[in-house]
Amino acid sequence: MRHLLLSIIATLGLIFYASAQETKWYDPMEGDKCYVGCRIDHPELRDNYHRLPASMQSQLRSAVWSLSQNSAGLTIRFYCNAPSITVKYELEGGTNMHNMAPMGSSGVALYSMDKNGRERWCAAPSGLIIRRGESRYSYRDLVYEDGNPEGYLYELYLPLYNTVKWVKLGIPEGYNLRFVEPDNKKPIIVYGTSIAQGASASRPGMAWTSILKRKFNTPVINLGFSGNGRLEAPIVDHICKVDAAVYILDCIPNMCGMLNTIVPRITEAVEKIRRVSSAPIILAEHCGVPFAESSPKSDEAHNKGNKECRKAYEQLKKQGVKGLYYVSKEDIALTRDGSIDGWHPTDIGMMDYVNAYSKVLKKVLK
Repeated sequence: MRHLLLSIIATLGLIFYASAQETKWYDPMEGDKCYVGCRIDHPELRDNYHRLPASMQSQLRSAVWSLSQNSAGLTIRFYCNAPSITVKYELEGGTNMHNMAPMGSSGVALYSMDKNGRERWCAAPSGLIIRRGESRYSYRDLVYEDGNPEGYLYELYLPLYNTVKWVKLGIPEGYNLRFVEPDNKKPIIVYGTSIAQGASASRPGMAWTSILKRKFNTPVINLGFSGNGRLEAPIVDHICKVDAAVYILDCIPNMCGMLNTIVPRITEAVEKIRRVSSAPIILAEHCGVPFAESSPKSDEAHNKGNKECRKAYEQLKKQGVKGLYYVSKEDIALTRDGSIDGWHPTDIGMMDYVNAYSKVLKKVLK
């Protein structure tokens, strides 16, 4: 009996070994190039999945620096023709949030596009593990219909509210995977709050910044910092280093408790951008809370913040600043079912944001 048990264990071990041998793993950080997109390029980001370089740490409050290490908005592009793709990655933080499911805060999202531009979403309904440490998504039974020997162009969206240590993509032997350099189009830069970072999307592909990226086929750089989007000088200086297609300043939700800073900080940010770029700048109000009908006082502070935002916008327009656009609370029109906790959008609320910004972006993006 003991010999039989040992034989079974050995056989299972050989099967496991053979199975492991059949998977070839690819690392987007290996080689001469880094294939992580949708962030402001910097040599210090060559070997990590952070959004800001280490040299900025001394300029930032600790909360901003910590959040900048979350991979919100970062993507990896690659061509692949394999019938299955496994994504495994290591998370530094936990996956429990009071207002966000693990799939949204710490999961990934995969999309593909054929040579005709038709987009597909890929799901891993029975093949995913999300936890502190090594997580895994297994995409199976993938098909390719356009005859391209390289397969489809894939884009992997990384976790919105966690820090990623490494990522590896695995495919069966005999198939091909080739990483693609980040899109070099001028990006849309979003400087914002928890809502911009992605709370509370169901998965990374449903953050409003991610949806806009796909909708306009343009890189979107997500500089949302949960609770800490305050139009601070180091971040504004950083975004001014980029020749962007559009700059979006959506920080009012984190500035309603510091009303006297709103006008001067918006003014300073716009003036700094205008010194280096004539690209459109969009100022956005707080979306308000959808439960204000039942609790009117809950929206008082937000309305005051929005009033200050409008004041800054009008003053800048009077000063002759060109290319300035505005998204109001009414434009966003967050619906009653558009929030998970009264503050952060559900996927429905994310679409409210997308619809509001799309109206402006259709006018200004060439």
